Amino acid sequence: MRKTPAWQLYGHCFAALWLLFHAQTSLAQNQVGAGELAPQFSSITLEKDCFGCAGGVKLVLLREGSATRTALGQARLGTIDQQRTSPLSSTDFDALLRVILEQDFLSLQSIYEEPDLRDGDWINITLAGPGVEKTVFQRAQAGPPALQAIAAAIAHLEAQLFKTAH
Repeated sequence: MRKTPAWQLYGHCFAALWLLFHAQTSLAQNQVGAGELAPQFSSITLEKDCFGCAGGVKLVLLREGSATRTALGQARLGTIDQQRTSPLSSTDFDALLRVILEQDFLSLQSIYEEPDLRDGDWINITLAGPGVEKTVFQRAQAGPPALQAIAAAIAHLEAQLFKTAH
């Protein structure tokens, strides 16, 4: 998938934010304890693709301790899905969840896109748990900086877990 300079910039800027939040896990747990987050949210999912790309990606992070990254194949190119899994610590899940909640994900609109644009890159971010699900769709980096920060934090964790460039 082609990386735009904007995504690279967001990745580098927000990787630093991710590390800051991750390094202050003990402090964050005092403010929003892991026990308080556990029953409400059990998964974080990121889907990304673009018009004309060779394939998209679906990343599923589960509180129970696993991460699955699926590189989505494209029938028109004759490629198939390729799936990888990785262990995911509760510390990493909770740190990412804190970033998402601190960026006020639950208050974001469901869709951010230019009304006349129907191609280009897009992402879907879903936060789910028992009886709770919130999905935000973004096309071509539309939307508030908070959404960019969330996407960058997820991409940073994905890169750590699967040793990929983000």
